[in-house]
Amino acid sequence: MYDYQYFGSIELYSTLVNSKNIKFCIDSLYLKALHPNRTRIYGPNGLISLSVPLLGGRNQRGLFKDVRVADDGKWRRIHWRSIHDSYRKSPWFEELGWRVELLYQKPAGFLYDWNLGCMQFCFETLKLKTDILAHYPCSDNGDPLPSTKDLHPIDDINYPTYQQVFMDRFGFMANLSILDLLFCEGPGAIDYLLKLNQYKNSISS
Repeated sequence: MYDYQYFGSIELYSTLVNSKNIKFCIDSLYLKALHPNRTRIYGPNGLISLSVPLLGGRNQRGLFKDVRVADDGKWRRIHWRSIHDSYRKSPWFEELGWRVELLYQKPAGFLYDWNLGCMQFCFETLKLKTDILAHYPCSDNGDPLPSTKDLHPIDDINYPTYQQVFMDRFGFMANLSILDLLFCEGPGAIDYLLKLNQYKNSISS
């Protein structure tokens, strides 16, 4: 079982790449520490952290399924502009960029719906035939079952590299948003995720 992420990390997708179905518990408590409303991209001035604003602020106290996005449209324009400026010179922006832009033209209601839409876009782009079970029951005590907080990413220093847009300025940045890999590698992203998954398994065995 995994937590919803806003255009989740490469680490997350390398874990999901061989999954036939994935299960999410949206009846669990919202956990700020997992940053489900945040993603990281590689911009012309370095690392950019994008956060979806939440109704009632970031210190949410309640169930994940009840968390709403504070959507006046401004944040969607800002996020899309950041993505555009970061990846417009990437090899696969012309093919994928307009599809990402369409996502940001749609109003966002609940955070889990927004994150689900982002994940479905990524699965379609990666051509992954994976079923998403969004309303899977939690454990008996109401806590979320094992999730992304239980993952153990490999050290950034040993992370396999790929060519990034601003790599010549700041070097390679590991484990960013899956968007970084999709824009930079296109169809090759799936091979990268499979190799990363295999590499992680080899160093953990």
